[in-house]
Amino acid sequence: LFHETLIDFELGPLLVKRGVIPGVRADTDSHPLPISPLEPATQGLDDLLPRLLAAKAAGARFSKWRAPILCNASTLPTQAALEIQSESLARFAAISQQAGLVPIVEPDVDFSEDADLRRSVEVHVKIISMIYARCAAYGVLVEGNLS
Repeated sequence: LFHETLIDFELGPLLVKRGVIPGVRADTDSHPLPISPLEPATQGLDDLLPRLLAAKAAGARFSKWRAPILCNASTLPTQAALEIQSESLARFAAISQQAGLVPIVEPDVDFSEDADLRRSVEVHVKIISMIYARCAAYGVLVEGNLS
C-alpha cells in the first residue's frame, strides 16, 4: 500500500482480519541522476525511519523499495546508477529492519529493445552482488529480507 493509503484509511487491521499481511511502499519518487539524466534515482531515504515506524504502528509488516535500473545493450546502466541504487536499496533494507519490518529489495532492471538475455544476466548479477555487498556493510540480516 502507499503510505498515505495505509495510514489515512486505517487499512492495516482490516486487512489482517481478512488474512492479508499488509505492507507499505517505502520509496517516494524517482528523479534523474545529475551525472546521467536518462537514468532515475529513487528518493525517500531522508524521512524513511519515521514513515516506516508509523506504517508498522498502522499494521504494516513489510516494506518495499523499488529501484528502477535502465538497461540497454551498451551504455546503460552506468556504474554511477548501479552504485546509487545499490546504496539506496541497502540503506532502505537496514532502516526497514530497524523499524521492525521485513524489507523487500527490488532492483527493477528495465531492458530496452536492444538488450539480450546475456546482457540481462550480466546486469542482474552485477546489481544483485552490489546490493548484497552494501547490505552486508549496513548489517542487514539478509535472511530477513526478500528480493
